[in-house]
Amino acid sequence: MNLQRANMLIVNLRGEPVKWWGSARTSKFSGVEWDGFNGLWRAHYKDLTIGHYIGEIEAAEGYNDKVMQMFGEDAKMNDLDIGLVGE
Repeated sequence: MNLQRANMLIVNLRGEPVKWWGSARTSKFSGVEWDGFNGLWRAHYKDLTIGHYIGEIEAAEGYNDKVMQMFGEDAKMNDLDIGLVGE
């Protein structure tokens, strides 16, 4: 068995292959970034990881929920309407 990195296949939680070094995908939402290692969208506030999500909008919703809990009405939240197509 040849276990060199070049022969390894890294998969995300859904079993889909991902590049081990990540991806250049970025998000239009604050506090959301693509986690290429897991193949999921990561919601975070500063160094606090809020969670990993399959969809970018779901990650933005997770971010919004957390900052609303932390800061209440003063929270700077994402406008989720910019991510919806066809409305």
